[in-house]
Amino acid sequence: MATAAQLESAWSAEPLVLAGVATAAILFARAFIRLRRRGRKDHASWSRAALFGCGLALLSLALVSPLDAAGDEDLLSAHMLQHMLIGDAAPALLLLAVRGPLIAS
Repeated sequence: MATAAQLESAWSAEPLVLAGVATAAILFARAFIRLRRRGRKDHASWSRAALFGCGLALLSLALVSPLDAAGDEDLLSAHMLQHMLIGDAAPALLLLAVRGPLIAS
C-alpha cells in the first residue's frame, strides 16, 4: 500500500495527456472566439467555457494526479473513480459545453 507521501509525489505530467488537453482547449477557444465575434453570444456563453474547462480539468485530474498512481497500484476504488471521471463526468461536461453551433465552428 502506498503511503500519503508517495501519493503526493505521484503527479505525472504525461506529454500525450497534456498535448491532448492543450489541443482540445485551443480548438474550443478558437470556436468560442469565432462565435462571439459573429455576435452569437447565446451559443458561446461564458458558462459553456466554464463547463468545458471543468470537463478538461476532470479528465486531466484522472490521468495525471495521484489518483492515477493509487488506481494503478493499490486501490480498486480509485481505479473505478478514474473510470467514472473519464467515462461519465468529463464527457458529460464537455458535451454540454460544445452542443449546438459551437461543435461545428
